[in-house]
Parts: sequence; C-alpha cells; structure tokens
Amino acid sequence: MRGAGKSYEIAGQCVSVIKAFQQYRDTVGQWPSSWEIDQALSISRERHGQQTYDEAWQREQARDTVIRGALQVSASRLVGQNTQEQRGRSEMMDGLRELEQIREETRKRAAEEEKARRLSLKARASPSKKRGKRKMLTPRKKPDPDVSF
Repeated sequence: MRGAGKSYEIAGQCVSVIKAFQQYRDTVGQWPSSWEIDQALSISRERHGQQTYDEAWQREQARDTVIRGALQVSASRLVGQNTQEQRGRSEMMDGLRELEQIREETRKRAAEEEKARRLSLKARASPSKKRGKRKMLTPRKKPDPDVSF
C-alpha cells in the first residue's frame, strides 16, 4: 500500500490517537469539538496575508478538492462504505475538472497575449503608410491567333 506511513504501524498510531484524545479530555475537561477535530485534520494550508482569490488560489482549492476526494475514497475503503467511496470519487473528479478548466483558461489567455504581442511587434516593424484604394488589375488578354506581326 502506498502512503505516507507503513501499514503495520496503523494499530500503534490508533492507540496514540486515543491517548491524545484522553489527554485532551483530562486537560480540558471534555472531548475535542467537531470543529477542533476538523481543523486538526484539515488539508488546507493557511495563506497568511493573502486575501486575494486569484488563479493560484483557485488552483490550490481544486487540488485540495482532489486530495479530499482521494482521502475519502481511502477512508471509505478501510471501513467498507461503498456509497461514501463513490462520493469521494465524485469529489476527486470535480477537482480534476476544475484543474483542467483553470489550465484551459490559462492556455487561452496566454495565446491571446501572445497574439496581441505579435500584432504589436508587427505594427511597430512596418512603417505606417497611407493606404488608398488599390488598382484593380485586369488579367492579360490572350493574343488573337489571326493577327500576325
């Protein structure tokens, strides 16, 4: 099994989690709230000082969606919850679609910027000429075979 740890360490880690919960209860007088547990398990990283919702933020949110979905799939498999596993797959695919949409928008924007840059260079390279009407050229007539010189 691929992951951050070793599968044979799971039992010991479960015991450590139970001990940490018990220590919390002994210190605080109650079990941790759902919010506290959610915060401890959250995969979102704090971005101190950045309050903009730019493309990098969107990309990070989409990646987090993929990760949350993958974690849901893994956890659901461990406890045999097929419905939740499918929900995790769906969330994972939503994140992948978001990432693909962001990439496509970035690609289009880059192509438009490159086109504008080339047009700008072309306009600077050619001297501005007064453009008037062009003469229409008529095709040459074929010589008359009966006329000799």
